[in-house]
Formats: sequence, structure tokens, C-alpha cells
Amino acid sequence: MTAASPLAPSGRLELLIWALLVAPAAAATVSISAGADLAAAVAAASAGDELVLADGTYRSSSTPSVNTPFIIINKDLTIRALNSGQAIIDGQDTMRIIGVTGGTVSLTGLRITNGRGTTNAAGVEISGGSAALSACSINGNTASNGGGVLVSTDGTVTFANCDIDSNRATDGGGLLIQNSADVALTNTRISLNEASNGGGVHIISSAVTFTGCTLQQNVGSTTGGGAHIS
Repeated sequence: MTAASPLAPSGRLELLIWALLVAPAAAATVSISAGADLAAAVAAASAGDELVLADGTYRSSSTPSVNTPFIIINKDLTIRALNSGQAIIDGQDTMRIIGVTGGTVSLTGLRITNGRGTTNAAGVEISGGSAALSACSINGNTASNGGGVLVSTDGTVTFANCDIDSNRATDGGGLLIQNSADVALTNTRISLNEASNGGGVHIISSAVTFTGCTLQQNVGSTTGGGAHIS
């Protein structure tokens, strides 16, 4: 029997090149400086990356349509504040802020504020994928549907230790949850929001659980100050 010949050097090099080409890129942790173009950083990030935001305020460097969020997330991505509550994403009272359209997304320790839209969620809209929001403050946002947050994905969405306050809308001042969404809120405070229907939260044909949450001082001028379920 003839012994197998060792792989020739050229063959080993070709195998190594092939392995490098097909191997998935390792997820990266990227530090973002205060005032940087966060929308561009999100667009440039690879799936699985983590963006860590320094203390400071992040605003859009351009002027998108009033009905287009200036940050679009459509991949697996984590965005977290270096120090919880000290990274502020500001819609400047002129634009919607975050739109999640796909992937598995984690938002941690962010303050999302001063968003404005004439249609859907000025703060955060989750229309695809799954999302986990932890220790986020979503306040001072105004839209027609879901002033602070609109959830309309069939993925799972969780809120833990969040504050959703002082948002305004026609439907769902703090949150509008619809389209068979699956949402769990834990230790989350929903307060001082205003809407015609569901000042705090408006739930439409969706599965929502509240654990250890506080709903207080929300105003529904037509139905449901704290919550309206339809």
C-alpha cells in the first residue's frame, strides 16, 4: 500500500485561503464618540456587532423625511450606552428616531427623546425582527400612532427596567402594540403619556404581559387613560 502524500505547500495555502473566505467575520465591539454620526455607524456595522455609545448627545447629520426614522436597524445588532442614561439620541423635535425592520436587536441604557412624526412612532418603531430594550428612557416623543413606541412585528419584543413617559399620540401615547405582536414588559414605568385612545398603552390583537410594571398619570381623552385593549 502506498502511503498518502502530505499536502503540498501550495495545497495548504489554497485551503487556508478558502477557510478565510468562507469563515464568518467575528463580531466587533465598536466605541462611538459623542456627537458621531450614529446612523452611519449603524449602517456600517456588521451583523452581530456591538456599538458602545460614549456619554453625550447623538443627532442626525442630515434631514430625513419626517416619516422616516433617521436610524434604521435591519440586522442583528446591539447598541448600548457606556453609562446607562448618559447616551441621548435626540430627534430635535423634527424627525422619527429609530426603526427596527429586521434582525435581533438589543438597545440598552439609551435615552431616546424629542422624536416627531406625522404617522408612526416617533421614538422607536419595531416593524420586523425581534428586539430587547433594557434600562432605556423613551420620552418626549410625538406621533399619530404610538408616540413613544410602536410594535407591529411578529417577533418577540421585551422591555425591562425602562421608562416610557411624556409621549403623545392619537393612539397609544406611550406604546401602540398591534398586528399579533408578542410583547413582555418587566419593571417598566409608563407614565405621563397622552392620547385619544390608550394614553399609556393601546393594545390591538396582541399578546402582552406586564410584570412588576407601573402605569400612572396617563391620559386617554376618549378611552383608556392607562391602557386601552381592542
